[in-house]
Amino acid sequence: MPLNVALVDDDESVSRSITRLLRLSEMNPTVFRSTEAFLRDPSRTTFDCLILDIYFEGGLSGLELKMRLNAEGNRTPVIFFSAHDDAETRAETVRVGCHAFLRKGDGIKLLLSALRGIEQAGKNEN
Repeated sequence: MPLNVALVDDDESVSRSITRLLRLSEMNPTVFRSTEAFLRDPSRTTFDCLILDIYFEGGLSGLELKMRLNAEGNRTPVIFFSAHDDAETRAETVRVGCHAFLRKGDGIKLLLSALRGIEQAGKNEN
């Protein structure tokens, strides 16, 4: 069963690249341009993994979205994928709970590795 991945990122070129990569890797990506768009989507609870940018122009940040999902009891694994990398941000991602924190410059191999880890963990649960 292909991994259903929600990508929440406001950078169109990044979203397009990751979407292509995920499709080539036989995963099912769905792109949301904002955290609010993700929250409005009725299928949001059906994803196997979320890839979240941390900072958005206005609205909820990726960290705030993760905290909101935590409060709702949603335990979908999250990979934070951001251009911003500092010790405070990394500590916050660990505090709210994440499967991985990747810088956008880290490359696709690390992203795919993190996604495959989530995919394998899901298979082990079944």
